[in-house]
Amino acid sequence: MYRVAKEFEIRGYKKTYKMSSNARVEVDRFDGVGDFSLWKVRMLAHFGILGLKGILNEEQLLRDPPATEEEAAVAGRDYHVSIAGDFELPPNVDPVKFEKSEKTKDLIVLNIGNQVLRKIKNCETVAAMWSTLNKLYMETSLPNRIYLHLKFYTYKMTDSKSIDGNVDDFLKLVTDLNNIGVDVTKEVQAILLLSSLSNMYDQLKETLKYGRDTLSLNEVIGAAKLNERESKKVESSQKLKVKVSMWKQEAD
Repeated sequence: MYRVAKEFEIRGYKKTYKMSSNARVEVDRFDGVGDFSLWKVRMLAHFGILGLKGILNEEQLLRDPPATEEEAAVAGRDYHVSIAGDFELPPNVDPVKFEKSEKTKDLIVLNIGNQVLRKIKNCETVAAMWSTLNKLYMETSLPNRIYLHLKFYTYKMTDSKSIDGNVDDFLKLVTDLNNIGVDVTKEVQAILLLSSLSNMYDQLKETLKYGRDTLSLNEVIGAAKLNERESKKVESSQKLKVKVSMWKQEAD
């Protein structure tokens, strides 16, 4: 949890300009081993809420070209930026962009483990830091792409796991493919998930294959979960019958 509460002053205007933001941020720390793609989605959500997402693409933090003569005159002044102390920025650096970059860097640093931090702590801007994280933990090499494709298209559910657990594994594979630029259509996802069901779902698979023109992922998941619940009810009923029969035998 991290509370952002920081402000800076730009001296040179007729009055002091202040920028501040407050937000509660809760994200599981990324330690270099967990799911980077999900951590990235959560961090982007926080950046979006704080209005910081755009700064991830600003590598040099330069001032935008002035649109009017008045802005050009203001941009030509000698500004001094104070951030928790005396610090002077180069005249071509945009102080607002600089402060946003620093805030976003702070958020990232507080939401990663020491092992990850050591690899990015020398990055000067948040754009460089974000780019480095993507290069380190978003595998896009040919061997990895082949591995993810094969793992996805040969995926089979495990009977020891619940439908929810299997679906989570399946959707993680979809996300991994999306992260390397591979878009898997919803219909293909539905077809592959249906095919991944074990033999105990053969009747369900036949039912969903025929008598329809389209097949959605939610239909497959919903039908599989319903079948799972019904199977558990039957299994519980059979166990109860066995127990009752044993009790009767003991009573006789």
